[in-house]
Amino acid sequence: MLKDWAKFSGFAAILAVALTFSILWALDYIPQNSEWTCKTENGTNQQNSRTEYSIVCHLTQAENLPKQTDATDRNSTNDFFEGVKITDVFLALFTGLLVIVGGFQAYWLWGTVEATGDVASASLRQAAATIALEAPIITVQQIKLVGYPDAVNPQSNVDPATAQIPDVCRALIGLMSAGRTHAHMTVFCLEWTIAPILPANPQYIHIEAINALFPPNLAFTNFLGLGSPVNPIILTAEQRVRLAQGETFWVYGFVTYKSFANEIFELGYIARWVAGQGMISDGNPAYQYSRKR
Repeated sequence: MLKDWAKFSGFAAILAVALTFSILWALDYIPQNSEWTCKTENGTNQQNSRTEYSIVCHLTQAENLPKQTDATDRNSTNDFFEGVKITDVFLALFTGLLVIVGGFQAYWLWGTVEATGDVASASLRQAAATIALEAPIITVQQIKLVGYPDAVNPQSNVDPATAQIPDVCRALIGLMSAGRTHAHMTVFCLEWTIAPILPANPQYIHIEAINALFPPNLAFTNFLGLGSPVNPIILTAEQRVRLAQGETFWVYGFVTYKSFANEIFELGYIARWVAGQGMISDGNPAYQYSRKR
């Protein structure tokens, strides 16, 4: 839209310059058939002094001006083009062409503005598109169970667990920061349960506030030390019996992050345990989503 205004302004400027020079040239133009009267004038009236003479010329009307006027009126049809220079014709044609082009540009520009909305709205849409293009993107790369010797030892001994669920384990979420700008992580939620199926709507309980800044093209899988402790998972005997009877071990939750423009995004995830494979993505759209809040 700004290009359109620039084109219109350029044509208007050219037109203004052409018209200005045309007017100045017309004011300064002296007809070629004008008559001049010249006479010699004495430069001094003092005696015994050196006399200087000068020739002074004045533009005068023809002596037979009335007759010439009558003749001109009678022969105007035949002699009109004889007194017109070819440069005058080209100048008039060029000026008229500029007026036509300027009018067309104005009409086209007006139609474009009406069709697409005003310039401010178009600029806002363009700014919104730029922000969306530069916004960070967080994706879930992996969800896994990692075993630990005990509930207080930070060093894992099984990573990842695939054969069976360790006696003491944590569910770690592998995320990837894509896009072109930093992602400011603000909320992390991780839930786990054992059940045949999950409720239709997620029930989030363990919601932790975090403050972490991740640059683009960075993968991270461990939220320990980010202000949100991932509590150890220790299954009871009853829960293990339920697993043996066919119920499913579920891990789900969400993360929230902000863009450089303070836009808030929420990413939900879900996975279930499959013996021999470990945690695999479930794909339930109520739990696994990516949306802007």
